[in-house]
Amino acid sequence: YKNLLVQKEVTPRFVELGTPEEVRSEPDVEFRVGQGVNKQREQSKVFKLTSTQDKRQVKLIIAAAYRQIFERDIDPYVVKSEFSSLESKLGNDEINLKEFIEGLGCSKLYVKEFYAPYPNTKVIELGTKHFLGRAPRNQVEIRKYNQILATLGIKGFINAMVNSAEYIEMFGEDTVPYRRFPTLPAANFPNTERLYNQLTKQNDDLVIPSFEPVAIADRS
Repeated sequence: YKNLLVQKEVTPRFVELGTPEEVRSEPDVEFRVGQGVNKQREQSKVFKLTSTQDKRQVKLIIAAAYRQIFERDIDPYVVKSEFSSLESKLGNDEINLKEFIEGLGCSKLYVKEFYAPYPNTKVIELGTKHFLGRAPRNQVEIRKYNQILATLGIKGFINAMVNSAEYIEMFGEDTVPYRRFPTLPAANFPNTERLYNQLTKQNDDLVIPSFEPVAIADRS
């Protein structure tokens, strides 16, 4: 027995590095988990139309749609002159919410505020923000949508987004698009956060400046 060596148990290095030096309280743990996560990543409310019989809910959903697509509330006189027919169709089950969203994107007001003043690259950034809840993924997506804009115009661009597999998966036919911070891959999150933090009317800089701007063509 004298010659029997007792081997000392060695704790693996990765275990040592992963062991905290002090006992942490629950609030401290929660703080560390939340580090670097902006409050904007937390989607506070998803607006989903479950029944057009509840007119109060329909009104709330429509207001949420205006805020998402136009980045503001819409004045009643504008609604009356441009969107009363669209609202009526939604309330009467003649169209679903997805079709209502598409109608807003194809409206004269959207064209005036988010299409006519900007080059195609900025139009694409704003479009993915409004209808997909994120910034453009990459240059490939920019090129794809630029080609659609060049050949089919703004209505073709809006149609392509709201009828995409991504839109259907995320929002279906009954949910207002929303900023998708919690579900975005890490590579897309910073650009989306910056795009949402930008005030569109005061700043028309490109969120992804590495993408060459496409000049405004004759859109008449």
